[in-house]
Amino acid sequence: IIVTDGHHKRLQVFSPSGDSLAIWGLGRFFGPCGLTVSANGNCVVTDIAENAVSVYRGEKTCLARFGTKGNTDDKFDNPLYVTTGQYNEIIVSDSNNHTIKVFDSKGRFVRKFGSEGQDNGQLKFPRGVCTDDRGNILVADRNNNRICLFSSHGRFISNLLTQDNGLRDPYAIAITMTGNLVVTESGENRAALKVFQL
Repeated sequence: IIVTDGHHKRLQVFSPSGDSLAIWGLGRFFGPCGLTVSANGNCVVTDIAENAVSVYRGEKTCLARFGTKGNTDDKFDNPLYVTTGQYNEIIVSDSNNHTIKVFDSKGRFVRKFGSEGQDNGQLKFPRGVCTDDRGNILVADRNNNRICLFSSHGRFISNLLTQDNGLRDPYAIAITMTGNLVVTESGENRAALKVFQL
C-alpha cells in the first residue's frame, strides 16, 4: 500500500497488514497528493505544490516529470488526482482549470476534456478520477456534487451519481474488484465514505 504524505513531502509504503516498509521521495516531492500504480508497475504521483506529475519506476528512477503552473494543455493549476487508462495513458484532474488532461506514458499531452460550468460534460473543481473495465473515465465533479462518466476519448456519457443519490462534495473515487464505486466525501465539518453498486 503506497500513501502520499503531503504534510511531510514524501510517500510511505505499508504492507497489507499495515506494517511500515519504506519512506521515500524526500527532496523530490513538495506537495504529493494523487497517486496511482500503472499496469506496468510505475508509480505516478501528482504534486500540487509544483503543479507537476512524476512517473517513477521503483523509489529511485524517475522516468518522466512534466507540468508547471498555467492553463495551457501541458500545464496545470492544482493537479489533484491521477489514474491510468487502458494504454497506460496518464489521466489527471486539473482542478483549478476545471478539466481532465490525458498524457501518454512519457508525459506528452494527448487530449483534454471538460470546461468550467454545471452543464453535462462541464466540471467545477474536479477531484478524483478512475477508469472502469471498459476504459471509461469516471470523475468526481466536486462542486457540482456528482460523479460524471466519460468515454476514454473524453465524450460525456452520463452523470452516474448526483445529489439525488445523496452525494455531496465527492473527492476520491475508486472501483473495487467487485465493481462497486467507492467515494469519499469531504465538506465543511463533514467527511464520509460511501459505497455504491454500479
